[in-house]
Amino acid sequence: MPILRFRTLNRTPEAVEQASVTAVRAAARQTSVLYRAVLVGLLAVGLFVRLRYAREISLFVDEFTTMWAAKRILQLGVPLMPSGVLYTRGLLASYVEAAFLAVRYDPFVARLPSIILGLATILVVYHVGRRQFGPRVGLVAAALMTLAPEAIVWGGRARFYVQLQLFVLLTAWALYAALQAHENPARRRFLYRWFALLFVFALFSQEETILLYPPLVVATVAWRGVRAFREREVWLAHGVAVMSMVVRYLVEKVGQPGYFETIQARRPYLGFVFDIKGALAEYGPFFYEPPRLILTLLVLGALVVSLRALWRAWRPVPWRACVLEGCPALRAIASPYQAALYNLWLFGAVFGVILLFVGPTWREMRYIFMLVPFWFLPAAAGAVWGWERLFRNARWQEVGVVGLALAAVVLFLPDARRTLAQQVEGYDLALAYIAAHRQPGDAVLTPQPPACAAVFGPCDYYAIQKDYEEYVIRRNGVWVDRWTGAPLLNTVEQLRRVIASHPRTYFFVDGYRLATRYEPDFVRVVVEQMDVVFFERGIAVLRAEGWRDVPPRPIAHTYEPPVNFGGQIGLRRAELSTVRLMPDQALNVMLTWTGVGPVWDEYNVFVHLVGPDGRQVAQHDGPPVDGAMPTWLFGPSEYPDEHVVPLSAEVPTGRYRLRVGLYNLETLERLPVLGPDGQPVDDGWTVDYLWVGPSPPPLPIPVGTVLGEQVALVARGELPATLRPGDTFQVALAWRAERPMPRDYVFFVHVLAPDGTLAAQHDRPPEGGFYPTSAWDPGETVQDVYTVTLPSDAPPGEYRVVAGAYWLPTGERLRAASGEDLIPLGVVRVAP
Repeated sequence: MPILRFRTLNRTPEAVEQASVTAVRAAARQTSVLYRAVLVGLLAVGLFVRLRYAREISLFVDEFTTMWAAKRILQLGVPLMPSGVLYTRGLLASYVEAAFLAVRYDPFVARLPSIILGLATILVVYHVGRRQFGPRVGLVAAALMTLAPEAIVWGGRARFYVQLQLFVLLTAWALYAALQAHENPARRRFLYRWFALLFVFALFSQEETILLYPPLVVATVAWRGVRAFREREVWLAHGVAVMSMVVRYLVEKVGQPGYFETIQARRPYLGFVFDIKGALAEYGPFFYEPPRLILTLLVLGALVVSLRALWRAWRPVPWRACVLEGCPALRAIASPYQAALYNLWLFGAVFGVILLFVGPTWREMRYIFMLVPFWFLPAAAGAVWGWERLFRNARWQEVGVVGLALAAVVLFLPDARRTLAQQVEGYDLALAYIAAHRQPGDAVLTPQPPACAAVFGPCDYYAIQKDYEEYVIRRNGVWVDRWTGAPLLNTVEQLRRVIASHPRTYFFVDGYRLATRYEPDFVRVVVEQMDVVFFERGIAVLRAEGWRDVPPRPIAHTYEPPVNFGGQIGLRRAELSTVRLMPDQALNVMLTWTGVGPVWDEYNVFVHLVGPDGRQVAQHDGPPVDGAMPTWLFGPSEYPDEHVVPLSAEVPTGRYRLRVGLYNLETLERLPVLGPDGQPVDDGWTVDYLWVGPSPPPLPIPVGTVLGEQVALVARGELPATLRPGDTFQVALAWRAERPMPRDYVFFVHVLAPDGTLAAQHDRPPEGGFYPTSAWDPGETVQDVYTVTLPSDAPPGEYRVVAGAYWLPTGERLRAASGEDLIPLGVVRVAP
């Protein structure tokens, strides 16, 4: 049997250590390859969603301004507007856009810089996270940036916010790395130079960078003390930063004369606001919406762990020494904890300024977009530190980090899908329509002149009446738009002249501005003279074809307080072209709406002509101004709304009730009319009563008796000469309103027996209650027929027929000037 021999390897400790180092390096290389593969996948996903957004979502209105500024750079070399001012916002971004648009002037091409810079931000977040915390945190933070909805939106739009975010992140990282390189002078000098350069890039990407500078100075003092500013590279770098802010301010002052002062006076950038409740209402969802709440908890976890490490490292040090030399405890804790405190300090300090001092009109999520990486990095650190605490095994930790990155992507996946499905206002579609249809001599009006200029050159007029002061500048005695030079059109007289002097006038506007930026008389001219020829995604194109005569509306009803529909919308006024018309004609109705409370839904307006039997004979249903003015934008102003109700030739002659109201577009449920007590009283409002067809012939026998100085019996029809017991006869009466009647009266025809007792009667409101006297117009004559049946046992003799009127709740009759409450109509003879 063969003997097995084993060779024993005698290994020295140095060899074992070398093998261990080799194994660690091999594992690190494998991990690095894995993380890079995941990072490439994240970049691919980020590229896909941003490309899809850029291709499928319409241009945000401000993107047109960016394209217009880039176009001026291509023409002149600088973003000098036709009005003579510089477009200074996003100055560096405008040049980047111009470089791309020089290849092809196209909206998608204009969005490419943001797509590229957005992907670069994902990459930089990974590398900053790797340097500050380690590759695990960097990978998870990059995953959060990949599908964050705000990153998709601004990474797919032709604006400067992604560029700002990238340079702000690099600026903050360069300073942090410089603070950490205190023992390496050469590297420190290199990093401070980059800090200064990157700060300038960030500042000229958007002036909001100024808010970041004080926290960066405080961070420098906290880590290295004020004595750090005596070092040449430090004060040079900060000197460059300060000088760049001065230059940026001078560029603003010289390039945009009066712009900063006007904005600061009307809607201040900064001030002692302290409206924390209002600010939290805007920014709160960033912290507590379901996906965001997870990140907030992770950030709090990272903050607690870092503060705990700082507490343990804290040693009593005189405050003067801390100010002069920096805080030793900060420098003593591990680098990841320092990085967490540094990032959260920058986020908290800038966000605190925005929360407390930034004006209310500047509170939008895009203004804290530059801070998002400072939030995502600590959140990723909190997730990774928690995972590492749960699983000590290195293999599980590496696999878990990949799982955390995947979870970060999945966390924002529903929001990302909604973002890709949520269209913006269709300004590009409206402009394409105008470009395809306008002809020489046509005028184009808009409250968004840069959109017009970016597509086919400056519009003819900047049409707006409210909140425009910061966007105009006086040139040659005329107020013009700052960005395009289009003359300001802000009066009804100007609008009338433009419409009358051009064969066609186009006015494109979004519903929000139509509802909030114009006076009611301006909107009234728009409604009367223009038709909606295009409407898509909140943008309407209205067109007037010369001046057209508007039918007079002499009948007007004003309601004070307004008729209350569901506590949301009020009807303040209704104007009618007529109350008498023939079949095959049309009724012109102008309604004036107002908001009486918050409006939660989109409502349609109905204008119906209804007969006594409840049958609808004519109608016009539709949203106000054909949908150009959504009802959910209604406020306390007045909103004119024209409706034309066509009648068919088959409409029977008679009286009809004109009913108006509103109903929900989705459920078709009508808004109830509320009474003074707030309780529903009806599902529509009767504006007036109309007579359709020829007027009835006048009754032959004049009467002329006035009752209560309110209503007169002007004429009657013939009475039968002889009747028999049980017979039925009719009496035709013509009543005329002498003045407006606040009460609804009941008219009667009574037959009095020879002994004066009541033998027969017919009491009823006019036209069976369909046309109450409170709706009668002064001077209006209403004919009505009363049917009376004699009792079957009526004794023979002469019977008197009388008429009158009374108020039903009390029975009180109206009296003539003589004091009588009965009007004699005649005598009928009852035969045996």
